[in-house]
Amino acid sequence: MVRVKKTAVRLLFILAVLLLLSLSVWQLKRGWNKATILHQVAAESQDYQLLAQIPTDFNRLEYRSVQLQGTWLKDEVFLLDNRIYRQQPGYEVLNVFKLMSGQLLLVNRGWVSKRPSLALRSIINNTPTGILYRPIKGYSIGESLETNTGWPKVSLYMDLPAFSQALGKPLLPLVLVLEANQPDSFTRIWQPVVVTPARHYAYALQWFGLAIVLLVFGFIWRKQGRF
Repeated sequence: MVRVKKTAVRLLFILAVLLLLSLSVWQLKRGWNKATILHQVAAESQDYQLLAQIPTDFNRLEYRSVQLQGTWLKDEVFLLDNRIYRQQPGYEVLNVFKLMSGQLLLVNRGWVSKRPSLALRSIINNTPTGILYRPIKGYSIGESLETNTGWPKVSLYMDLPAFSQALGKPLLPLVLVLEANQPDSFTRIWQPVVVTPARHYAYALQWFGLAIVLLVFGFIWRKQGRF
């Protein structure tokens, strides 16, 4: 009975060490991925690709700096609510842009402190430049979009399927983040990554440190004959 108990404890110990090491490797991979994204954004920031149409294989355009050709749908505006900038709540303004191909995508014009009105129609540049990225809605509770109101429509999340339904037209699964120096830009608060690579590396070091501590205790317990 004692031998079976010790065997079970050893298995649990090994599983715990492997779990901690796997968490460390996972955080390292996430840090490397975020570092790659930041490097890609920095490398592309001055190299604008002119686009009148988004190709079917749009994955290669993610985090690319582009200049769009087309026109704005100036009435249809989405506002992302509860966006914080310098401890002040506000909105991120999303306008719909129609490419020359007829495709529609959202353009994130940046942050404003007060709920804007349809005065947002005063857009002057039909060749906006910025960075393309593919948004992820993430976890949400309930409906994200106010569907029973006019324009602009307020949403708690970046929910492209809901936005497409409200428009009655499909949106591309990419969003253009307008460059800060553009004439139609508000305050740009978008970041390509939320958690920095350095923080992921710190988490990886913590998990690895816990694995080392557990191995030290395991060595001590082994010497004491506990398992």
